[in-house]
Amino acid sequence: MRLDLTREQKIADRYLRSYMMVPDRIGSHLSALERGVIMRDSTAATAKVLGRGRGGGDKISAALAVIDEAEEGILREAKRFGSEFAEVEDFISRVQRRDRLSGKALRMAYIDGMSADGIADSGKLGCSRKTVYELIRRGLDISFDLLSET
Repeated sequence: MRLDLTREQKIADRYLRSYMMVPDRIGSHLSALERGVIMRDSTAATAKVLGRGRGGGDKISAALAVIDEAEEGILREAKRFGSEFAEVEDFISRVQRRDRLSGKALRMAYIDGMSADGIADSGKLGCSRKTVYELIRRGLDISFDLLSET
């Protein structure tokens, strides 16, 4: 079953999906950090074996620069998306106050990143996949109404 959305539901869906980019962006910086650590450790081990005089210091400096840049990127993204996350979290809480199950379904789908199958299989809502889709649609309708109020 595919989730067919109305125009209004698509608007709410786009708004809620803004948070879903956070893990990808931070994951990209974590990968860079991991590469820098591997570069540093490899260069340090080589420099230790060969002695410091063969350019190992330059490679270690380059690795440390990669690590520093990745760390700065992680902090920058965390700061940037921290407020966005709080906004989306608060928004879904407002939906949940209007309709508890729909809000819970939105939270599981948009914050926890679960599929409709995953939500249904988790048993947390006690309903089928078809009902999960209905709850998400209803939650998106409420979301659109809330977005229209602001």
